[in-house]
Order: sequence, then C-alpha cells, then structure tokens
Amino acid sequence: MDTTNTELNLEENFSVFELTTNIKNPKYRLFSLKIDKVVRFLKFNSKLTSFVVVKGELQIENSQLTFKKFEGFHLKNFNNFLGLKGSVDCTVLIGSDENMSIEFSNIENFVNPENSITQFSDYTVKKPWGYEIWYTQNTNNTPYALKNIHMEKDFQSSLQSHEFKSETNVVVSGEAKVLFGKEAPKDISQKIDISKLDEKIYKPFDGWSNKVNELHRVIAYTTYDAIEISTPELDDVVRWEDDNNRSSGKIDSEHKN
Repeated sequence: MDTTNTELNLEENFSVFELTTNIKNPKYRLFSLKIDKVVRFLKFNSKLTSFVVVKGELQIENSQLTFKKFEGFHLKNFNNFLGLKGSVDCTVLIGSDENMSIEFSNIENFVNPENSITQFSDYTVKKPWGYEIWYTQNTNNTPYALKNIHMEKDFQSSLQSHEFKSETNVVVSGEAKVLFGKEAPKDISQKIDISKLDEKIYKPFDGWSNKVNELHRVIAYTTYDAIEISTPELDDVVRWEDDNNRSSGKIDSEHKN
C-alpha cells in the first residue's frame, strides 16, 4: 500500500509529514521533514531516532556536523531540542520506534548534541542487482532497521515475503515498479502466478509499505535508490522466485566485504 502524507501541525514555515499512519499496529514510524535555511528547534521524544538526508544538505546547529544526500546520523537519548537548518530545498527522512513524538520550540537551545550522535554505518551488502547499505548496523537492539537500497536498471529483486518483517520504502532517485497485494501461501512449494499481483510504478518521494506475509517484488524501471525502514528481522526472507536461484534467508556470500 502507498505511504501516507499526514502533516503534523508544528509551525507554519516548515513541514513535517508522517508516512506510516496507515500501518496497523506499527513497530516503527517514518517522517519526512522539509526544512530551509532558518534554524528550527525540534525535540524528538524517542530513545533512538535516525535522520537521512534525501535532498539538499542538513546542518546541525551548535556543531560542526553537516550531512549531504544519503548521509545521516542516529540520535540516542538526547532529551533536548535539536537545532536543524537546511539548504534552500532540504528534505530529511526520520525513522523511529512506534512511540516517537515531535515537539517544536521558538526558544533557541544551545546544548551541543554531538555526544548523542552516531553517524551511519557504511556496512554494505552486495546483491546480484546492486547493493544495500545497512545504516543501523552500528546500533544495538534497535527496534527498527534503516537501509539505502540501490538497484541497477532492468534488474529485479526476488519475489519474496516475510514471516515477521514489515517494511516501508521511499524512492529517492529513479523509478521502481513494485508487484504486491497478495498474501503468500502456506505451502512454500506452491507456484506463484505473478500476473495475479497488483503493480505500480513509484517515482522520487513516492513510497509503499509491505506487511507481514505479503508477496512482493521490486523491478528497477530505471536505476533507482530508495530508503527502507523496517522491523529488525533482516534475515527473514522467503524467496518464491529468484533470478539467481538464491535460497531463503541470509546469503552469507553477500555479506563478505
């Protein structure tokens, strides 16, 4: 199903949208923040929150930290307002657990956040169709996983489902065709009729969510990049079809640097 664009009413001159309001009993939340050159002071009420720049450049006030496209950081146990400002047209995706809330303040806060910030992991998993960068690989007991997914044009993922994992993807560049909409059968040997699946093309800043046990496949209409947030069961993959005859679960050879 498509992601949502539910606006949070925080302040007039910048926009925060929640993309996951239509997920039943969510285990994670995903927000989109559009911010300009004016510093905004925001408080993120969560033990861990992750920020990835998908357009423009983001700067953290009262620090030396600046992040460009596909760069980002984790904010852990920071109980103060965070000063953020962007380039002329900056968009940031913000991932968190299901309990996170956001507050806005007009009062400047000069607490240096650097001791609470960890930059993203660059752990890269090579795939037959491209690669994934697991941003949360350097965090412990994280209630969600965050990835950058890169797929080359005309390649496709396996036709797959997940027994426990649910996920949300947002396209950042390029276009992807997604097959989805049917529940996976209980019999793992059953042949899947792909023609019975729904399909849709997603362009930059469009997104979709897949629930537990939903059959799905992503096809690179062009070379594309997406940000995925999911529950943390990254080895939970049931492959129904695969162009490279890969088995279900973790493929050890893909994790060798």
